[in-house]
Amino acid sequence: MSSSFKDAMDGTAWEDYCEKILRIHYGVRSFTSVPHADRGDHGLEFFANDGTLFQCYFPDPSCSMEDYKLRVKKKINDDLNKLIKNESGISLLLDGLVITQWLLLIPSVRSKDLISYCNAKTKSFLKKAPSFINKNNFKVRIESDDAYPLEKHKARILIESTIDFPVREITQEEKDQWKSINTNFHDNLIRKCGKIAPSPDAMVDSLIGDYLVLEDLIVAYREEFPELHKEISEMVAANLSILKTNAFFSKEDPAELVMDLLKKNRANVSSLRQKISMQNSEKFSIGFVSKWIAECKMDFILS
Repeated sequence: MSSSFKDAMDGTAWEDYCEKILRIHYGVRSFTSVPHADRGDHGLEFFANDGTLFQCYFPDPSCSMEDYKLRVKKKINDDLNKLIKNESGISLLLDGLVITQWLLLIPSVRSKDLISYCNAKTKSFLKKAPSFINKNNFKVRIESDDAYPLEKHKARILIESTIDFPVREITQEEKDQWKSINTNFHDNLIRKCGKIAPSPDAMVDSLIGDYLVLEDLIVAYREEFPELHKEISEMVAANLSILKTNAFFSKEDPAELVMDLLKKNRANVSSLRQKISMQNSEKFSIGFVSKWIAECKMDFILS
């Protein structure tokens, strides 16, 4: 694996990359990803039906060898202690699965001392190991993505490929149906677009189409790429919050405010680690603006 590919990562990107590798390796029936909100508390990120607990760690690539070894050893020690401390919660997650190895995945194993340290930790950990550990067959191990040569290349292709869900053409019949069902939202669009655009009727019609396309994309991304969907939603929501706060201190033309928000959405969506197509990116950017205008979240621009 090219070092530049991994050097450009941070801890979150490394974790996402490792998850892709392991999902490819094990398949959906034999692999479980612990939700992000709980990972740090329990000291594990993933587990597999072959009895492996996984943790990921991305040490600072620029640190010295001595500092590197200290950091990795601390990570191993701290997370093994979390297994003991959180025995009951982890047992519920594992649901009877017996664990035979705990594996730390790092970008590269830079010292044989870390292998020796894992051997020593295996012996000391087994003296106080929680009930879900196989005390007769258990190892603490450290590996890099090189342990999965085929899977790592497939994972990189997934990361570097561009996601592009087809965007369908919204018919006038669908727009008219939306107007009849969402009369309040439609009234909001008419009222606000009258303040924003020189041709409000055309803008209303366009934004209804963008709203409906966004709903399609949200469903597709939420089902296929839930973490990416969450990342996009949080980014654009933050943009709206920033714009609303700024509006308390300076009065701008409503059209300029909306354009500023659209630019921020475009910039954030285009900066995602996972590439998405230009068409999907644009539809997310304008789609969220249309959703906010329709659903009364941008009244501040008219005040």
